[in-house]
Amino acid sequence: MSTPPRPPRLSDEMIPVQDGDTERAEVFFSRIESNLSGEVFSFGIPKNQSVPGMIFSVAGGTSRSKTSPSSLTWEMIRVDAGWVGINTLHPNHLITEGIESGIIRELHGCESIRREVCTRQGTRLDLCLQGSNGSCFVEVKNVTLAIDGAAAFPDAVSERGLKHLKELIWLRRSGHRAVVVFVVQRSDCNFFRPADEIDQEYGRWLRRAVEAGVEALPYRAHVTPKEILLTERLPIIL
Repeated sequence: MSTPPRPPRLSDEMIPVQDGDTERAEVFFSRIESNLSGEVFSFGIPKNQSVPGMIFSVAGGTSRSKTSPSSLTWEMIRVDAGWVGINTLHPNHLITEGIESGIIRELHGCESIRREVCTRQGTRLDLCLQGSNGSCFVEVKNVTLAIDGAAAFPDAVSERGLKHLKELIWLRRSGHRAVVVFVVQRSDCNFFRPADEIDQEYGRWLRRAVEAGVEALPYRAHVTPKEILLTERLPIIL
């Protein structure tokens, strides 16, 4: 009997800062004061990540950076009863592990995985899988936004995301397999859809991409201060 694949996870130690109030927030740096101890924590924010309209608590990872003014990384926020992972660096690692372990069955079985792959000049995609059936290009997106029980992307107008969709369409029409994976870093959503009310153009091009043969795979991750665990594929409504 074969052993079932182990779900990919990230489990670096987290430092909780419960009931935190944001004192000052910028794109890449934020200062949080704990209501419990009064201690002020400085967090680095990987890329620009937003979760509109939320009041939240904070958890920070213990990773260190020589180039950042912060000694901690802002990893997740608590929304209502659940955690939402906002570190945009994690989804690529989760998806790579998920492919290798067999959790993402749609992409399992490749012979090699290349990261940060240049396709055409000025365009870079997250992964390129090589196998007996040729190349499969994969772009990974982090999803933090929930709208009425749906995980939705993007949470802001995304010209970069639109560029990636157009590149995936071009690759599919060139004879390659092309996939966009949406990593939903929250557990309170039952399906995925494009956030047309935020970026109508992205929603239009996602539908065009699927019609052109690009595969859209939403996968949910279970997020806690102890670990981030990739769990299951979600239905998609276009």
